[in-house]
Amino acid sequence: MTQRSGSTNDEAWAVFRAAVADGRLDAAEEAARSLLDRRAASTPVQRAEVWLELARLYRAAARWAEAEAACRAARREARRGGAPEWEGKAINEAGWVYQLQGRLDEADRCYRAAGALARRHGLAWLQAAARHNRASVASLRGERRRSVTRFAQAALAFERLGAWKEAAIVWKNRAETCDLLGWRRAAMRSLARAQGRRGVRTTRAPRAWWR
Repeated sequence: MTQRSGSTNDEAWAVFRAAVADGRLDAAEEAARSLLDRRAASTPVQRAEVWLELARLYRAAARWAEAEAACRAARREARRGGAPEWEGKAINEAGWVYQLQGRLDEADRCYRAAGALARRHGLAWLQAAARHNRASVASLRGERRRSVTRFAQAALAFERLGAWKEAAIVWKNRAETCDLLGWRRAAMRSLARAQGRRGVRTTRAPRAWWR
């Protein structure tokens, strides 16, 4: 979570954080009203955070239109605050919202945009996550050969970051895709790589790296 200023409504933040942690959408919405009020002492980046958390809750509740709107608001506030990392998170979240609805072209455009933004601003973690998400979309489209390549690229990127746990997850996804293609040896190699990374402590573990 972003650092709060002393003038921020601490009680509203506490209620909001607790509601988000518990997945209580109604309570989160109520607390968010005061945090999103322009007269409040919140910054654009803090408002971006609030919108992004709401988007995730809407997505979990399958309230798609509201999730999409919240993603757009999060991106707008992030850009206003000059926070490319938060903008990238909002774009990536929008991709996930579209993907769950089966709107794969829109999801892929979001992940591609998130990856491009990450490259421009040197956000390696976001770039690896976006590449992994594009691999998932390719697999869902039946473009399994392309997804195998992207999974490998994402896994190697996470390894370079020292994110061994995340790399293991991606290697496992690659192994499953190779298996669907009938590439038994490639599947076994990817699975071995995933198992070799299990239990290795990651040097970075931000919340919700995946999305």
